[in-house]
Amino acid sequence: MNIRRLRPSPAMAVAMLALIVAVGGTAVAATKIGTNQIKSEAVTKNKIKKKAVSTNRIAAKAVTNGKIGPKAVKSGKIAGEAVTGSKIAAGAVDGSKVADDSLDDSKISDYKVLGNSFLVVTATNGPTQAAARAAAPENPMYKKGPLELYAKCFRDSVLDNLRGEIYVRTTADFSIMEGTDDRPGGPLATDYLNTTTLEVDRQLDTQTATGSVASYHEDENLAGAPDGTALQMVTGIGVQNGASAANGPYGPGNACIFQGAAMG
Repeated sequence: MNIRRLRPSPAMAVAMLALIVAVGGTAVAATKIGTNQIKSEAVTKNKIKKKAVSTNRIAAKAVTNGKIGPKAVKSGKIAGEAVTGSKIAAGAVDGSKVADDSLDDSKISDYKVLGNSFLVVTATNGPTQAAARAAAPENPMYKKGPLELYAKCFRDSVLDNLRGEIYVRTTADFSIMEGTDDRPGGPLATDYLNTTTLEVDRQLDTQTATGSVASYHEDENLAGAPDGTALQMVTGIGVQNGASAANGPYGPGNACIFQGAAMG
């Protein structure tokens, strides 16, 4: 038997070695190429297969604020109801981060505080109370749906009588109100607050001062509309007729102060 014929030739030995390296190369690379062997910024977005990086392949807390580009997370990339109150840091959303007019009644609770008012208004003079009231400008206070509140300050210069009055107005017939004037509804159309109700018949609050004096008080009142809009109000009126010591918040001369808060 010729044993020499079983010995591989040098060429065969080289070929076998190449085959072993080729077959085991991937496994060797997997064990030898780690994070430290990858050049910084070598793996770009274009080199990552679509959907290759899924949620379960990202370590917890690995994606921090510093790793998210400005404006990278848009509303279209956030799942519905994914951002709940518990995921928003306290104080994170303030007025500066809410776009103007982005929160309308459909996006927030229907019941809210409409705001506080503190208006100082110079009295409008007239020869009679009716003439002075008609000439006095409206001073807006609150508005929601068909309901609107405004105030007037006027003075009967003949009788030396100054009045401050707060009114409610509606754009929907068959509304109701409770105040200095009551329109609770009833068998007659005139029992309601309507679009044609006269101003003198829809007073929510009024205060008067005759002679050189000041007067100040508060009241509670209500209004409701057929569409379900409702307002609850705490109002205050201060009136100053003539000068007083230091004038206080009224300023000099004949003036009214209208203040309060409305919820609805």
